[in-house]
Amino acid sequence: ADRKLRDAVTKAAANDRASLADAETAARNAKDGNVPFALGMALSGAGQHDKALAVMAVGQAKGGLKQPDDALLHLGVVQWRAGKVPEALASFAQVKGSDGTADLARLWTLYLKSPARK
Repeated sequence: ADRKLRDAVTKAAANDRASLADAETAARNAKDGNVPFALGMALSGAGQHDKALAVMAVGQAKGGLKQPDDALLHLGVVQWRAGKVPEALASFAQVKGSDGTADLARLWTLYLKSPARK
C-alpha cells in the first residue's frame, strides 16, 4: 500500500511539474501581462514567491493589464510574502484605484509599518 501511494504521489508531482512548465511557457508567451500575474499569484500561493516575482516581472514588462491597480496590489502581497517589505510598500504606494484597491493598499501599508507585524 505504501509503495502504491508513493508511486501515485511521484507521478502526480511529475505531472504538476510538467503543468507548471507549460503554464510558465504560456505566461511568457502571453500577449499581455494578465496571464503572468495570475500565474504569479498561484505560484506565491504555493509558496514559490521568488518564482512568482520573476513571472510577475514578465507581466509588468508586457503591460496591457486589465486591472493595473489590482495587479499592483497583488504584486505587493507577493513581495510581502517573499520578505521584500520595502518593495511591497513601494508597490502599495502606486495603487490609485477608486474601486477599493487604494483603500486595501493603505491598509496593507499600515499593517506592514505596524509594530504588531513584527
